[in-house]
Order: sequence, then C-alpha cells, then structure tokens
Amino acid sequence: MRVLVVGERPETLLELLEDRGIEAVAANAPLGDALAAAAVVVLAGEVGAPLPDVAWDVLAAGRLLVVPRANPAYGLEPGIDHLAGGSDHELADKAAMAATFPEALEPVMAMGRLMARARAAATT
Repeated sequence: MRVLVVGERPETLLELLEDRGIEAVAANAPLGDALAAAAVVVLAGEVGAPLPDVAWDVLAAGRLLVVPRANPAYGLEPGIDHLAGGSDHELADKAAMAATFPEALEPVMAMGRLMARARAAATT
C-alpha cells in the first residue's frame, strides 16, 4: 500500500486517488499496522481546521503527511515538512505525486520527522 487516507470523508479521497491510478486504503486512528505499511498519509478534513494530533504520529513515523491547510499549524510549514492543499482534488494530486515520486519528497519527510521529534522533546 502506498497511500493511507485517514479522517472524514475517506471515500471521496479514495475515489480521487483511484482516478489517478494510486492504490489507497482508509483507516481510523490509532493507525498501527496501517501506518507501518503506508508511504504517504492523507488526513481528510476541512481547510482551516486545527491540525489533528494523529498528524504528529504520521510525521514521527517518517511518512509523508498530506493535509488540508490547517489553522493553527503548530509550527509546521507546508512544502517544508508536509504537503497541504485547499481541496480534496489538490490533496489527491499531491498524494499521487508523492506516491509516484517518493524520492523527490525525502527532504520533506525528513523535516517532518525532525519537527515531530522537536515537538515530542518540548512536551516531555
């Protein structure tokens, strides 16, 4: 499995990813084995909503995180440590690109992991 969809309305994103030729499955938090098998995780939800806590689990696991633009983003920067979009179509496009060209986004995944470690250190 390349892409995991988590959150509200997974059916819409699953269909959009299938239209783009990307294998994807849906799961609910906690992610466990589903996260271990994924390279890219899309958190479905509303643009402008706060970033869900599960986002930090995804980043800490070294997976590429694709989310709706969040407010607040808790210090995360789209394009630096994760990818963000303004619509389901944009999320599907970014997830498909990430699943197709994962090596191009290795620096983003590495920065996401660093941000998750920094957050974990600050909260302990």
